[in-house]
Amino acid sequence: MRAFSQLLDALVYTRSRNTKLRLIGDYLR
Repeated sequence: MRAFSQLLDALVYTRSRNTKLRLIGDYLR
């Protein structure tokens, strides 16, 4: 659950869509 909150924080502070997709992909892998 902590990793998920860190992911959300990263998404909130990340403006570019490509970076968000990569973060989500890394999280799901």
